[in-house]
Amino acid sequence: MHPFEFTVLLVAGLCGGVINAVAGGGSFVTLPALMFFNVPPTIANATSAIAAWPGLMTAAYGYRRKLLGDPRATLRYAIASLIGGVTGGSLLLLTPASVFARAIPVLMLIATTLFYLAPRLVGAARRHSADAHGTDAGATRGRTLIQLCASIMVGYFNAGSGIIVMAALSLCGMRETQLLNGFKNLLGAVAAGASIAALALGGQVAWTAAALMMAGSLAGGLVGARVAQKIDARVLRIMILSFSLLMTAYFFWKFWL
Repeated sequence: MHPFEFTVLLVAGLCGGVINAVAGGGSFVTLPALMFFNVPPTIANATSAIAAWPGLMTAAYGYRRKLLGDPRATLRYAIASLIGGVTGGSLLLLTPASVFARAIPVLMLIATTLFYLAPRLVGAARRHSADAHGTDAGATRGRTLIQLCASIMVGYFNAGSGIIVMAALSLCGMRETQLLNGFKNLLGAVAAGASIAALALGGQVAWTAAALMMAGSLAGGLVGARVAQKIDARVLRIMILSFSLLMTAYFFWKFWL
């Protein structure tokens, strides 16, 4: 690996780790970085997911006490995430590389739009949904189905996964911010991990690049915990949105024109 590529991927992992720790959306940096060095789209998608996975797991561990407050809900959502992640990863394996390449800018645009609308979506869902821990069997099945669908999306395309999971959980009626964040990390990690396993078995991972980005992501997560207390979240969101829109436009130009 060329020293320039080594440096860029390591820095991209670092930046992605910081962004994930502060606001979410680190894949908007790591995915384009991999594709810049001509990593095939499906492999870049899986490798980017691996880069973020350790940070999600450590973040979920930090919320373990809250997550264990309702073990039945945790287990139910985790199983749905596991099935959804494997399904999404398997669907990606069945998608021809040329088709997925053309889908990337569309998926990026959807993820970027969700990132922009996330605060409004979460607020609207909280106002109009029931408590997540209700006992109604029909509502429980509905919430599990919502999480399953969200996990399939995460397994298929990892960019914006945190936003997708948070939106799904909010639609399920989860209102407490800290609990919502804890579940976001845990279920995102489960869905991504299941997808990664399927993609790894299918030979869709660039392991050298993944190792570099994982190291950068872990360091970035530690830095991000401090940055989160100092940086203006609105400024960071604007920066992430601007970069994501730029990359989306670039991918439309590259794969559609």
